[in-house]
Amino acid sequence: MVSGRSKEDYVALDEAVARDALVYEHLLTAIYEAQLPPGTKLPEDALAEAFGVSRAGVRKALQRLSIARLVDLRPNKGASVAEPTVQESRDVFAARRLIECGALPQAMANLRKKDLAALADALRQECKAQHEQNRSAAITWSGAFHLRLLSIAGNQLLTDILHELIVRSSLIIARYGTPIAGSCRHADHQQILELMENGQVDDAVQWMRRHLDAVEGNCQFEEQSAAGPDLRAVLHGIAKRRSGR
Repeated sequence: MVSGRSKEDYVALDEAVARDALVYEHLLTAIYEAQLPPGTKLPEDALAEAFGVSRAGVRKALQRLSIARLVDLRPNKGASVAEPTVQESRDVFAARRLIECGALPQAMANLRKKDLAALADALRQECKAQHEQNRSAAITWSGAFHLRLLSIAGNQLLTDILHELIVRSSLIIARYGTPIAGSCRHADHQQILELMENGQVDDAVQWMRRHLDAVEGNCQFEEQSAAGPDLRAVLHGIAKRRSGR
């Protein structure tokens, strides 16, 4: 080969890239599902051992999460899960209102039966998770409802931005949320879906705004403190669930 690398070298490189991506995905999932609360220390050596990868691979994952403002990297202090400020938190919810309420009319104009089915499925899964008191699954399906709804508008850039905002919302709720603020209210999603089915655009937009206002309103924007989680146990649980074992 022109590069001087053998086929085996490229296979090994692909495997290394896949392992690095897996570290990122597992950490992202743990943060999104509020299993790693804001301020949790993320030592490179512990993560490398937990994932069976090099510290360089862990560092790449932490850097990606830092770019998404989900992890704070401080010189001589290492990495920790980001702790959104009050202003950052309010900015996130303001951005979500602009995007989700602004794109909802277009989503409704594009609405097809299969889109309604996808939204109804997310709603059922969210309801099931809440009934089973599965907080992680409830958070995941609540976010899926919002993302599926926005994707119907047909703007991938806005959908990507919303994905980041939803993960950051989870961080905000983990830091400032009250016990009832863990995930979106299922009844609100049901109401929004019904209004969409009936073609009531203005009412659907109002309900979406009211819904996001309520999620933000359930946050108490003052300093919170809590004991950190067992990092190894959280990551082991994420890996086990993703592998289907």
